[in-house]
Amino acid sequence: YLTPFPSLVEPMTQEYTYLPSSLESQKRALEQLAEIRHHGRAFRFMRQDVMTGKWCLFNIQGMTGKPCQIDDPEAETCLICNEPSSLAGCPFCAGDVASEDPDVKASIADTGDILRFELATDNKSSTDTADEDGLVLAVPWSKAGGPDGQRPWRLRVVRNIYPIMSVVRPYYTKDGNDGGFVEDHGMDINPNPEHPWYPQPSATGYNEVIVENPKHNTCMALEDLLYTKLVLKAMLLRGRELRHQPEVKYITYFKQHKCGSLIHAHSQVITTPCTPAAVENVAMRCAHFHAHYGKCPVCALLVKAPVAREGLARERLVLQTEHFVVTVPFASRSPYRLRIAPRRHDKDFLNLSEAELVDLSGVLRRCCRLYYLRLQDVPFNLAVFTCPVDLTRREEAMYNDSFHWYMGLYPRKRWVTGGFDHATGIADMNVLPEVEASTMRAWIEEDMHADIESVDLS
Repeated sequence: YLTPFPSLVEPMTQEYTYLPSSLESQKRALEQLAEIRHHGRAFRFMRQDVMTGKWCLFNIQGMTGKPCQIDDPEAETCLICNEPSSLAGCPFCAGDVASEDPDVKASIADTGDILRFELATDNKSSTDTADEDGLVLAVPWSKAGGPDGQRPWRLRVVRNIYPIMSVVRPYYTKDGNDGGFVEDHGMDINPNPEHPWYPQPSATGYNEVIVENPKHNTCMALEDLLYTKLVLKAMLLRGRELRHQPEVKYITYFKQHKCGSLIHAHSQVITTPCTPAAVENVAMRCAHFHAHYGKCPVCALLVKAPVAREGLARERLVLQTEHFVVTVPFASRSPYRLRIAPRRHDKDFLNLSEAELVDLSGVLRRCCRLYYLRLQDVPFNLAVFTCPVDLTRREEAMYNDSFHWYMGLYPRKRWVTGGFDHATGIADMNVLPEVEASTMRAWIEEDMHADIESVDLS
């Protein structure tokens, strides 16, 4: 698929045909479109607009039945502390005992957690070793395979039973029945998915949820430093495991505070088989900046300039610590947007050291407290912008020199969907363009046979 480095693109020396090459293929394509339109058949695949480089994820009927804890999307949100400590039917509340959804019980309670931090107690086995925080890592970066333990848990990572990407199987369960996997990726609609003009890869990836706390009515701003540290540690552990799995090109780490479908505090880790265009665009601009000025733009603009003794950039400084600098972007696109950049130049979030992890935990918690205490617990999105995985040698050299990972936080006015979309720039679509075009052709035909002059357009 499209690369951000034009010199790496081979010239096209082959004729390609996008439309089905035979009447039989065209018939299959039309039948498949009709089935999607009239019968709700599930499909999940990606497409790229070669003119913009942006990706879309077509998730047809993939989220049917997904729970939502937002009664009125247009209403103002209340403080998270005013929510109940446990909510009946919430799949993330402690022990999952309140859930009446058998799908949730089977997927989370019975198949076990991907990893879980438990409170160390006197009844731990001789093989358990408590870490410096007094916790036991119950299932270290492994596939889920057993029932919940008896000890109380601080954090757990589970597979998303409503995955946005089609799960690579088998991975999460021994029998390979992971759910969320769509066999047919719409190849009859686009029989040549590797066509350079119409790229359409399968939307395969890993979808995981970090349940941050057993309590329903808490968040990073209200809990101790360990809370935030465990969330970041879980991201690192899962990212370091998933980067070695097949069909993983990019790993997205993000959270939606009070602006997703579930209020219970959680973060997500999702992999994609392609690099989001938003990341490629940043990479290209960073490479251009480095080529022109001989500097990494994050080092220059987000780290060194804001902490300098003189200069206007210092006016945008919010917080600085031993390892991180927090600023408001020079061209901020929304109120109270923040960027957290590490002082040490590194392209990869997964290279975070233990000292940086502890420092980042404190920084992130303080930023969340600003949003909670000063902005009345405003809903917000958080995303980590890091480098792709499985880079070529040439890409590795470019990213090493000019790319610098950072974290972004930005408040949302009200409840919104699309945390993955906001974190990656990959639009989540539930209607195919071929179906929309068919609908609008029918509308035009209806208008042509109607008495247009009799329609009051005022």
